[in-house]
Amino acid sequence: MRQAVQGLDKDGSWIYVTAMADSSIERHLYRVRPDGSGFARITKKPGTHRISMSSDARFLLDTFSDIRTLPALTLHRASGEEVACWRRLARSCSRRSTCATPNC
Repeated sequence: MRQAVQGLDKDGSWIYVTAMADSSIERHLYRVRPDGSGFARITKKPGTHRISMSSDARFLLDTFSDIRTLPALTLHRASGEEVACWRRLARSCSRRSTCATPNC
């Protein structure tokens, strides 16, 4: 499992990591306690998530896409709750009939 640390909450009780734990083609955000317990997935939609967390790990920006969905940028609380969504559309799609715009 490839992973990268994205953040540590203010009191040090959660470490946030991106990993390919569930699939070799999907990257998600997870949280885990420093002792290794409580490992849980934060991002819900299947696909690839590129995460940028705030310095206090209270908020995160998620750039999400999958094979049929154009990239979208969303703001979330560390719990995974979505706060805002901004669409970011590509110039073209190789198969217009199978591409979807993000649901924001």
